[in-house]
Amino acid sequence: MSSLVNNREEARPVSTTTYFLGIVKQVLSGDTIVIRDRPINGPPPERTIILSNISCGRVARKPSTGIPTGTPEDPFAWEAREFVRTLLVGKEVCYSVETEQPSGRKYGCVYVGKNISGENVALSLVEQGLAEVRKLNPTVAAKNKIYQQLVTAQEQAKSLGKGRWSPNLPVTREILWSVENTRSFFESYKNRPLKAVVENVRDGCSVQVFILPESLNEKPNTFVYVTVTMSGIKSPSIRYEDGKIVPDAWGLDALFFTESRLLQRDVTILLESVFNQTFVGSILHPNGNIAELLLRHGLAHCIDWNLNLVSVPGAAEAYKIAERLAKEKRLRVFENYQPTQTTEVHADSLQTVVPGKIFSGIVSARPTLFVILFVYLFGHILVKVSTKYICATQII
Repeated sequence: MSSLVNNREEARPVSTTTYFLGIVKQVLSGDTIVIRDRPINGPPPERTIILSNISCGRVARKPSTGIPTGTPEDPFAWEAREFVRTLLVGKEVCYSVETEQPSGRKYGCVYVGKNISGENVALSLVEQGLAEVRKLNPTVAAKNKIYQQLVTAQEQAKSLGKGRWSPNLPVTREILWSVENTRSFFESYKNRPLKAVVENVRDGCSVQVFILPESLNEKPNTFVYVTVTMSGIKSPSIRYEDGKIVPDAWGLDALFFTESRLLQRDVTILLESVFNQTFVGSILHPNGNIAELLLRHGLAHCIDWNLNLVSVPGAAEAYKIAERLAKEKRLRVFENYQPTQTTEVHADSLQTVVPGKIFSGIVSARPTLFVILFVYLFGHILVKVSTKYICATQII
């Protein structure tokens, strides 16, 4: 495979190298990493860092309005992305910004952990044969120790036939971006645990995932891209108008809550229903059930008619309990929650009445005409209100 020539637009170097700490939110490709700050009173700012001096190729992109067929995948691009995803997503890293292009692209180094003594991600990729080192001007290259390490690592990977340097022909993924017959697909995989990777979080309770080949009865190396909405709950909505995000109250918080816990994580999904092109189901993570967590933090509410779809044993009842606790604490979407008022009447509070004229006592918070007539005509009545019984005074 031929070496790459560095033909990027002229970048301006940063005068002094500054290192930052952050949490890896997402890996777009093996050499492109989205890093966010820690959240303070809401979703935090983020940066996209491109690893300096290497290239991993580009993963496939789904069809869009501008590109109706999508974009193909470069050999070993998916393997490189998966290597970095499993290594970094959700973890703290130390990173630098070495150069920045006029377009805003930032290039630098990323290290696992809190300082530069941690694993150099670019170097690890090259060692595994999952990245190719870009050519630099010899004078510049001679002064760059990290670049020299990359070149040495690439020569070793080549000699061992690793990754892209293997004599075997590369195999790229087959991707089914859209399921034509969603009903048939649902019937084939209904309530079966399906291994998946979350690729996008649309809002607090809706995600898009790649279902992995080992869970499917499809052609080998076939990935299926589907949208899954969590059963039994609803989080605040997020709409897009004129290219801008228009969230409901607490919508961005719900999005970040799910995104920070599920984006690019390995999950298990259970398909429990289907509506048009969207599947409804449960999304399970080794650390717990995200739907229950959303409810517990007041970032979603139960949908009663939808709860019967939840197939995880005991989950529906757990959802109700989590929602009730959030209501009691008036958390987020329940900040204005007011419990239903119930009026209780005790026997000793009943008053003497004028015979045949007045009934004294509260049968319910809002007595109906039927109840009043019933009492007037039949004299004695036993009314049950919230499992408490009220004995009415006899009418003479």
